[in-house]
Amino acid sequence: MTTKNFFILFFTLFIVLFVFREDKVVHSLYLKATLPIKRVYSNVTDAFSRKYEQYFDQADKIAELKNNNDKLQKYIYGQKMQLDQMKEFKKSQNPQLDFDKNIIRVKTISYKNMNNFSVVYLTKANELANSDTTGKFYGLISKNLAAGIAVKRDGLLEGILLSDPSCQFSVFVGEGRTPGITRGSFGKQMEVNFIPKWSKIKVGDKVVTSGLDKIFIPNVPVGKVVKIDTKSAYKTAIIDVYANVSDPTYFYLVKHVSYIPTLTMEYNRTKILKELNSSIGIHSAFEQNKTKDKNDTNISVIVPVHIIPPVAHGD
Repeated sequence: MTTKNFFILFFTLFIVLFVFREDKVVHSLYLKATLPIKRVYSNVTDAFSRKYEQYFDQADKIAELKNNNDKLQKYIYGQKMQLDQMKEFKKSQNPQLDFDKNIIRVKTISYKNMNNFSVVYLTKANELANSDTTGKFYGLISKNLAAGIAVKRDGLLEGILLSDPSCQFSVFVGEGRTPGITRGSFGKQMEVNFIPKWSKIKVGDKVVTSGLDKIFIPNVPVGKVVKIDTKSAYKTAIIDVYANVSDPTYFYLVKHVSYIPTLTMEYNRTKILKELNSSIGIHSAFEQNKTKDKNDTNISVIVPVHIIPPVAHGD
């Protein structure tokens, strides 16, 4: 090997070694220079990751709290509804009726039709016989006042309130206890028809159930006379009813009437028979036991079974 070639080889190795050495130095300087940037980047990414996790943790927590809040709202609403029902139940409670085995407590389920607020469906239909086969109507009492009648059809118990024209039952008008038949009129008033034309009823007279049709127990308050119309064969009284049937909730339903009041009237036998015949066909005709006294002038239309204290009412 010539001196020239050796020199070239030596110089080449020197350059290579120098370049590699300088590259390490440069790389070291580069690492040192970029270290703060890497540190900042790491801190930023860590902070972003924590915020990201925190955001989704909060979103999950918010969703959980919202779900719990919805459950609590439903629970509170349910408790409020139950409390309102208990208040209504207590307000409509009558211990005297609660202990009568012939009277049961029923509750409104819903209106029969949404465009008619005078007929409702009631509970405990399974405890009663179908009216289609028995012809039986049941009296409804709300807060010690007559509120309507009930009838069971096709396995469903319908409550026909005072405001419905098909709500009909027997009543007494005034202190003379003049008989009549009610009829609803889509409002706060009712008609009392078939009142004997010669009767001396007047505006302000109180109207109570008679119990003669075995729909209601006797002496349940119905309303007060506000107008009297005299027709060809009988009188009709317009009455303001006591019961508020716009918010039907609970009722006492009269399953069976085992007591009937005595009705004694001093008038001509022919006239009373005519009046009674004129009212036949309303529900099922009144059950009557006619007796004649020695002079054939006094009639006791109904023979009592037994008497219990009437339902009280204050104006």
